[in-house]
Amino acid sequence: MRKLIFFLLLAGLSSPVSVFSQSRVSLQVSNLTVREALKQIEEKTDYRFFYSNDLVFLDKKVTLNVSNVTIDEALTRLFQGSELSYRIEENNMVVIALKDRLTQGIPITGTVLDESGEPLPGVSVSVKGARTAVLSDVEGRYSISVPGSDAALVYSFLGFAPQEIKAGARAVIDVTLKEGVKVIDEVVVVGYGTQKKRDLTGAVSS
Repeated sequence: MRKLIFFLLLAGLSSPVSVFSQSRVSLQVSNLTVREALKQIEEKTDYRFFYSNDLVFLDKKVTLNVSNVTIDEALTRLFQGSELSYRIEENNMVVIALKDRLTQGIPITGTVLDESGEPLPGVSVSVKGARTAVLSDVEGRYSISVPGSDAALVYSFLGFAPQEIKAGARAVIDVTLKEGVKVIDEVVVVGYGTQKKRDLTGAVSS
């Protein structure tokens, strides 16, 4: 599932010939891939894309000629005929996903390791302030959905210090947990019985 949904974070690079505002763009592309068209939008606006190479539609050739249109209109035209949809969030971030997945939250996957690089199974991964939580599998991997880029994930496991990480625009978050309070490896309890003094024939020490 993690290969099907990804995010686009779009930030623009200012250029002397760029006169477009943050919300409008002009784009003239002919027989270029969607991926190349997105790069041109990056160069002309204050948006920045973050996407996965696994989205096959990004390699489709397109021809598009729009002038001074909103980002909404440019992306709608660019993604026409595909299964992709998008949502514009704060800080000029555009979340791109398959149409049937966009309303289900932003998926994040990753692996939880200890300081020696070994996977940690059974780690609780939860969305801060929500009831959403999952456990890492035997290989330390997890998959969870967050409501938005401002959400934070909390990682907790017995014997390790909890860790909180803001989701941001990342689709993959790998975490290394550090040991917290040292755990006593072994506790041995020895009980001593009683014995009458007259039956005691040797020295007793403990």
